[in-house]
Amino acid sequence: MDGLMLNSIPQLLLARILLQLYVIPQQLIKEDQFDLIAVLAAGLREYGHSADLNGFFTFCLRQSCPDNQQWWWNHVTLTNADDWARLEWPYHPSAPVGLHVQIGSELIRATIDLHRSSKQTASNRRLFFYQQDRATPIDSILCGALDYLHQQHIDTSTVDELVASRLKQYTCERMKQEPAAGVDFLLMGALMVRYDSLQSEGYAPHSWCLYLRDYIESSTGSVWRVLGGDTEVRISSYQALADIRGCLSNGIEPSVTSQAYRPVYLFYCSQDIVLDGDDNDNMEAAEGEASVITLDDYTFYDEDEEELDNAACKLCGIAESKDDINTIFFCDHCSEGVHQLCENPPIAQYEMDIDPWYCRSCSAQLGIPLPASPPTQQTHGVKRRREEEGPL
Repeated sequence: MDGLMLNSIPQLLLARILLQLYVIPQQLIKEDQFDLIAVLAAGLREYGHSADLNGFFTFCLRQSCPDNQQWWWNHVTLTNADDWARLEWPYHPSAPVGLHVQIGSELIRATIDLHRSSKQTASNRRLFFYQQDRATPIDSILCGALDYLHQQHIDTSTVDELVASRLKQYTCERMKQEPAAGVDFLLMGALMVRYDSLQSEGYAPHSWCLYLRDYIESSTGSVWRVLGGDTEVRISSYQALADIRGCLSNGIEPSVTSQAYRPVYLFYCSQDIVLDGDDNDNMEAAEGEASVITLDDYTFYDEDEEELDNAACKLCGIAESKDDINTIFFCDHCSEGVHQLCENPPIAQYEMDIDPWYCRSCSAQLGIPLPASPPTQQTHGVKRRREEEGPL
C-alpha cells in the first residue's frame, strides 16, 4: 500500500472491515465465544508495522477459524485498466467469498464499478501446474521441454513418442473438462487514504476513511456509509461510486471531501453470500420477534431503555453497536457511553464483568488504575449493558 503502515489505520475501521465485509464468516461472528478485540490485537501485533493488508486479513481469518479452508477470497493487485479482464482465480474446491483488489495505480481508478464478475481458470486441476497460485498449462511445459532438448541436439526419439502420447491425452481431457465456475461480486467497501497522509511529522489527521455499503438499514444496499475519524455520513450508491472513482459518474460529481482521498483497497463480496446472509438475518429477526417473550414485555421502562439504546459514544458520536460487538460501555461516574474500540487503550472483553466500571478519562481523574486481566479469563458473549436498578 505505497508504504502505508497498517497501524496508521484506525482500529475502528479495521474492526468494521472484519465484521461487515465478510473477512470472517458471519455465523462465527455471532457466536458467544468470538472475541473481536483479541483477533484484532493479534493481527496488529503480527502485521501492524507492515503494509501487507491482505496478510493481516488472512491472519485474522485463520485466528478465528484455522480449519476452514472453504472460506477464502481472491486477492489481486491491479495497475492497468486492462487488468480487470484478468480476474480469474486459480483452481480451488470452493468458490471465493470475495475479491480483494489492491489499487496499484491511479490509472484504474476511473474504471472501478459496483459489480464485477470473475471465473475459475480451469475446473480440471490436472491440466495445469500450480506454483504460488500461478497456473501454467501442462502442454506448454511439455512442448517447452521438448524444444529445449531439440536445441541441445539430443536424441529425443523416445521422448518424442512419450510427449506426443501425453499431449494427445491432454487434448482429450481438455475437451471433457467442465465449464469454468463463475462468481458475481458486489462492491461492498472501499478503504480510502488522504493524498497528503504522509507528513514530515507522521500521519496527517483523518488520514483514512471507509466507504461501506449498508445492508443493515437498506435492504437494497442502495445506501452507503462513509466512516472517518469521528464522523459518519450516509450517501447514495451513485455518490459513493463518484467519490471512489474521483470523477463524474452517472451525472454526479465527487463530493468536496472525497477529492482529498484516493482508494487503496476495494472489497468485492460474493453476491450470493451477501443476499443470502441478508435474507437469513431478516428471517431470524422476524422469528425472534414473533416467538420470544422477554422481561421487557412486562416492564414500564420502555422510554428509558430506548434512550439508553440510542445513546451515542462520547468519542465518535455514533450510537450504533452492530450485533453487540464493539458495544458501548457506560461509565458509572460520568454516565456517558464509549465504544470498546474508541477507548485508548481499547476496552478488553473481561471488563464486561467489572462493576462499577469507569471510562479511561474518569479513571484518570479519580486516580483509579485500569482494570487488570483476571488470572483465569473466560470470554462471555453477553455484552455489558447499563441496567436500571429497581424492582421487577
